[in-house]
Amino acid sequence: MEGGSVVYYDFQAQGRSISVQRCTLYWENSEPKAGYYEAFTAEKWCYTENGYFFFGQYRMPGYDGPPREIGIRVKPLVPDYRGYCRKYAPIGYNRNNMLISD
Repeated sequence: MEGGSVVYYDFQAQGRSISVQRCTLYWENSEPKAGYYEAFTAEKWCYTENGYFFFGQYRMPGYDGPPREIGIRVKPLVPDYRGYCRKYAPIGYNRNNMLISD
């Protein structure tokens, strides 16, 4: 993540149920610090043929925040795609409109 922080996911599967633990780690004065932590059961999940694992977190009816759907690349990207990621990473999610608009 920006600033060198890390998001760690731990998955435990039992049957068709997947428990998820998510924790962040950030740096303060050159020391690692544990940040946000939460545990939940994935409401829905799927693994795609392209090598992505998508899972969703339950949100109660009426919740008006963003949906908690997360995708993680499981299979490594081919070298050409990794090169594109490095080249265009500074654009980031917030400026992706410059790649899809006229």
